[in-house]
Amino acid sequence: NGYYAIASIEATRNHYEAALSNCDSAFKYFYLTGNTLALAMVRNVQGGISMASGKNDLASQMYFDAIEYTKSDTASTRILYTYHNLVILLNNMDKHTKALEYAFKQYEWAKRLKIPDEVAYASSNIADTYLELKDSANAAIYINEFIAAAKNTPDPYLNIMGKNQMGMLRYIQKNYEEAAQYFIQSLKLNNYAKADSCFFKAIDISRELNIKEERKSAFEMLVNNAMAQKDFKKAYTYMEALQNIRDTLLNEKTEMALV
Repeated sequence: NGYYAIASIEATRNHYEAALSNCDSAFKYFYLTGNTLALAMVRNVQGGISMASGKNDLASQMYFDAIEYTKSDTASTRILYTYHNLVILLNNMDKHTKALEYAFKQYEWAKRLKIPDEVAYASSNIADTYLELKDSANAAIYINEFIAAAKNTPDPYLNIMGKNQMGMLRYIQKNYEEAAQYFIQSLKLNNYAKADSCFFKAIDISRELNIKEERKSAFEMLVNNAMAQKDFKKAYTYMEALQNIRDTLLNEKTEMALV
């Protein structure tokens, strides 16, 4: 749906008024077609905008709506994104006990689907929430769980989170010098890895919405980042993917010209 695609793009650009307007149009369309998974996607965008705007109660309602739309599809990963954002929101609202409840729902769902990066994100949410509750012993258990899960995923941002989690673990163990070293390592990694993680998310969304131009742009940025880091093996891998999507776009344009 074009309205949803535009809403997602405008939201990432912080153009919230335009994003919400397109969300309203997308919601009406998906409601009429009975596409509940798509309705959840719209609610997630609305929830993110509301949270960014400081409208926490409205954001909470959007996320709970999204959960209702997706909870019956037990094979879907869509609900994990909602759980993740809801836990962050509830912790921001100082509703830590409620946040822990949904962090465990996120964790159990991810474990059942056997998705390492999602298990890592859920473990991180549980650990962060236990720290908010001043329960360092249980926080340490899920920091270690996060580190174990993160070893089995290519997401570069999890490497940063791993350094932060190790820093927090050493901090609650009162090993302050080692904690500082981990936090410094995290800062050094942050710029490129965080950017790469965002580009990977953009690629996932572009595949879901079949927006090839957005996918091409994301791969171009991944190539540039890899070259800047002098990681030529990674740059070559991204360049191959970029060439494939360029060839696909060229073929489509050629076919349209022949029609």
